[in-house]
Amino acid sequence: HPILQCTPRATSSHLKDGRKIPFVTVVTDLGEAHPWWFNKGLNLLFVPTQVMKEQGIELGLSADNIRVCGLPLRQMFWHVDTSDERKLQLRHELGLDALRPVVLLMGGGDGMGKLQESSQSFIQLLATVKDGPPEEDMQVVIVCGKNEVLQRTLNNAIDKAQKSTDKELAIKVLGFVSNVDEWMVTSDILVTKAGPGTIAEACCCEKPILVFDYLPGQEEGNVSFVVDMGMGEHETVASSVAHRCLSWLKDPAKMAEFKKAAKEQAQPTSAIDIARQTLEILQEEARLNEEETEADVANVGGDGEKAADALSTLHKSGSAGSLAGEGVTRREGFGDHSEGGVKYKYVYKTAWWSWLSPFNHERAPSWWRESRVQDTDTDTCNGPVKKDPEKDPTDAAILL
Repeated sequence: HPILQCTPRATSSHLKDGRKIPFVTVVTDLGEAHPWWFNKGLNLLFVPTQVMKEQGIELGLSADNIRVCGLPLRQMFWHVDTSDERKLQLRHELGLDALRPVVLLMGGGDGMGKLQESSQSFIQLLATVKDGPPEEDMQVVIVCGKNEVLQRTLNNAIDKAQKSTDKELAIKVLGFVSNVDEWMVTSDILVTKAGPGTIAEACCCEKPILVFDYLPGQEEGNVSFVVDMGMGEHETVASSVAHRCLSWLKDPAKMAEFKKAAKEQAQPTSAIDIARQTLEILQEEARLNEEETEADVANVGGDGEKAADALSTLHKSGSAGSLAGEGVTRREGFGDHSEGGVKYKYVYKTAWWSWLSPFNHERAPSWWRESRVQDTDTDTCNGPVKKDPEKDPTDAAILL
């Protein structure tokens, strides 16, 4: 939840001598994000799509502070073999018919949404359909995740349908699986709720996506993303999901368009890209700190023993301010809060009623709760100023 940025952002917003800890956020929804994610106090904001970057710019963030990197995915989706040969191999290994189309149903790790109703539509369809062309003779795989109750319910419904029709239904009901990438590759259609991770994984596997449900608010934009990007459709009536898939299987041209669009949206190495750029920030900060330390030691002058003592003091304090007044330099660079020799910091001020403001729907509350103020605790020439707590009780910089 975007509100969880507030505490770590506040605690890292100002440290001794105004030194600031680099702070980055990764947004993991695809279509649009809650305005609270777009916090001006961030050093970098990683977003999965260009549309979301434009949203951040409209909400006041600098374009340079927003990076489009896709959604970070598990390593199993970094290099997916989607060839027909691999698909046939996996169907053999997973006990599926190599020639009949496969529809994969998922509802996240917990088997959420209208997964039960959508699965029932396939049970009814396969129980009533007569022998027909190959595209209608589909096989279905349902992944219930950790929802063991749903898994038992569907297995009972399949047993009941098979007894009443005296035919075997080509439906597999699974619990939690650790090889979801293999099940995706072997399928022809993915039917799912609008979880961003599942959608991004399906793009890496080049699968048409039929969305049957979404969590109001945060996942609604993911539905628009699937539809607007041409990767699939949204079926609002769960009982019609099976017939919608059947119509897709009868239309190879539409299926090809969905697969092409999904492939275009795939960004399998997002996790590595985000980690690399975050590491670059940390390395740059470390380099600047090292240069500052060397300059401070050089400015102290004197013999080698004094310089060594100064360097030891710097390392213990983590700040150049401990040598203030002895010719110490203070850099103005990444993560430093100083301009023209004036130090500043961020102060959080809030009240319970601020969270009820209608402006929260348009911008992050921290935009007015996080204020930049001059750091009166630090003298730019002589270092930290000692205050009498009885005379000056305003030493608490963070008010949550």
